[in-house]
Amino acid sequence: MILNEGGYKVCINKVCDFNPLESKDDYDLMIDAFEGSDNGSDAALVIHIEDSTVTKTIAIYGSWSLSEDSSVVTNDGILTILADPKIYQIRLYDISVTHGRILDTLGSNLAIYKVLSGCLIQGELEITRLDENLNTIWCFEGKEVFVDNYNGQAFEIRNDRIILNDWQDNHYELNFAGNLIVGPAK
Repeated sequence: MILNEGGYKVCINKVCDFNPLESKDDYDLMIDAFEGSDNGSDAALVIHIEDSTVTKTIAIYGSWSLSEDSSVVTNDGILTILADPKIYQIRLYDISVTHGRILDTLGSNLAIYKVLSGCLIQGELEITRLDENLNTIWCFEGKEVFVDNYNGQAFEIRNDRIILNDWQDNHYELNFAGNLIVGPAK
């Protein structure tokens, strides 16, 4: 995946069977998304950040759920990376981590989407809206795991709505303030 942000070209690739001990000299910054846990590294996102004069390389390693297509968004020179169960913000010009935290959500977090003044995290059981500093604004839980069904995709952003469908064929529509507009009563 290639993103362009300001004067930077950001190239993101997933590497399977990543061994951080063998790779530490190959990167300008390495982040262990499982830091403090007993989980080992299964995969990594390798991120090359290029400007007109230099290329810097970052490796964020963690679980197989890392995805170059759904784990990274950019905004105003900041790279926001979902590395479930954590989320990080990295400043592009000096590749320094400006924010990082553990997401306190139910189930796994699958994807991140840029929205006005922050981002949305698509989880298997919960949708979370974060502000620009990764603070939680709101969370929404359905009745069951969000999945594609005859109502449509598990998660979709359409105009001013967040469209969700769950395992029990429930259909939800939220506004960006996290309010349920359409859906079953809880």
